[in-house]
Amino acid sequence: MQRRAATLSSSYTFQVILLSLIMMAPLYIFLAIATSISSDLYLYSLILKHTSTQLWSGDFLPKWFSETNAGMGSPVGIFYGPFVYYLASVLQFLDSLDPNGFLRVAITINLCLILSGYSAKKWLLAEKFSNEQAEFGGMIYLLLPYVFGTWNPSSFFAAAILPLALYYTVNCKDGWELSKLALLNAVLFTSHPPSYLVLFPFLFSYFYYVQRDLIRLTFVAALTLLLSGYYLVPFLANKPFVDSAAFTAFKYDYLTNFYSYNMMLYTLMLVVPILVFLGISFKRAYFKKLKFWYTSLFLVLFMLTPLSIPVWNVLPLINNLQFPGRFLILLKPIAAYLFSYLMVKEPKAYGIKVTLLFLSVALCWNEPLNYFFRSPGDYISYLYKNQIVMAPEYITSAMKSHEMNYYLMVKKFEHLPKAILLEGNGEIELTDFSTRAITLQADIKSDAALVLLKRISFPGWEVFINGEAIHPEEVMFEHDGLVALALPKGKQTVQMYWSAKGEWLGYLLSLMGILLGIIPLVFFTKTSRNQFKEQLA
Repeated sequence: MQRRAATLSSSYTFQVILLSLIMMAPLYIFLAIATSISSDLYLYSLILKHTSTQLWSGDFLPKWFSETNAGMGSPVGIFYGPFVYYLASVLQFLDSLDPNGFLRVAITINLCLILSGYSAKKWLLAEKFSNEQAEFGGMIYLLLPYVFGTWNPSSFFAAAILPLALYYTVNCKDGWELSKLALLNAVLFTSHPPSYLVLFPFLFSYFYYVQRDLIRLTFVAALTLLLSGYYLVPFLANKPFVDSAAFTAFKYDYLTNFYSYNMMLYTLMLVVPILVFLGISFKRAYFKKLKFWYTSLFLVLFMLTPLSIPVWNVLPLINNLQFPGRFLILLKPIAAYLFSYLMVKEPKAYGIKVTLLFLSVALCWNEPLNYFFRSPGDYISYLYKNQIVMAPEYITSAMKSHEMNYYLMVKKFEHLPKAILLEGNGEIELTDFSTRAITLQADIKSDAALVLLKRISFPGWEVFINGEAIHPEEVMFEHDGLVALALPKGKQTVQMYWSAKGEWLGYLLSLMGILLGIIPLVFFTKTSRNQFKEQLA
């Protein structure tokens, strides 16, 4: 028996790796034969490249990408979920072979696919399925496509981590498991907030369904927020300084995306096999045993259709999801569980896995081939040359006041020196122009002078002149969307330091969460909680 289990395990490992490579093959091939790639993949590679470079250069948690937008920088690191890019930074050794970061994104996604197969199996084993049934469900989880076409590593990572959160929900026996569950929730949140916005109602409903314990559920929710502080607090504190209206309008609005091509294709692939199983399950009278999963399934399908528009209107928060198709991520665990259960009575369900394999491969190959024939070479080359962050929601308030975006900024200031004396007479020398610090030596001959820095104006600066702290508003203002300094006559050393608003408070909250999570949580162990209840009685 032990011999067979080992064989199944090695076979499963081979299948997971092989199928992940098959699903990723078109992207690898495309990267090998083409010099351009989709704008979505370009953006994710840009974020990975700059996160990795700045992290290994000593910027503990990069918030500002200094070399983007022709050297003017971007606050995109504040807003994009950073966790997966921190992990992917271990691939920095490939930088010389992969200067644009495309290959590292592909490898990261490939590793996420492999992880999803293993994490799904681990969870299903905790659900008391046999090894063979858990492997079948794990393969279903791996094969069901979710975001192929955009190639977003954060989405793939969220899908890979989700089963681990479900696993610790099932095995939540004491305080340490609660801490691990909260940590996984925080990882999900800080990897891809849109996915977590979809996932957290499901995760907490599942926790209550399994554990029936509101006290523990409240603790997990609170600890999740604390651990996520390093990302959440700066995000909320700096959101007023960017224009997010462009990212929830027109093609980015949920109302225009119920009938998108990709969503319809994904839905067809995911829903048809599930509906086939529904017919079998009703016939076999499984419904009472699977009520949580059926309820979740029907709610997801409801949110994927225009019938859910009233819900979107009543809950403004979910409008930020932009794409109803994001709810497809929930069909992965639902389908994995239902098909694993189906294996108990229906051994012929292997045919479903084969069908999903062909459908998944077809979908994975669809988008890269479309991009190949469209060949967006000139457009991507222009973006890559100037490292332009083209995410429309990150137009800063300074840009908006001048009716400018990243493209117009780059066009206007691409060849601007890092520091220039715009008004007045004198000499200036820039001795430091790093991500978080700028040092300027100035000898102003006129009564006053204006120095223009090649840095997009954004709050968070501290200013020191000749070692004396100066309120930023006294010397700093924005000029055409860039940072400008008004300096008086004389010799002076100007030192400027930047950190995102709320950054240090966020670090403090995360540290508090870590300390709370590692303390033995006595009152959350089953034995001590029972004793505590007896004492109260």
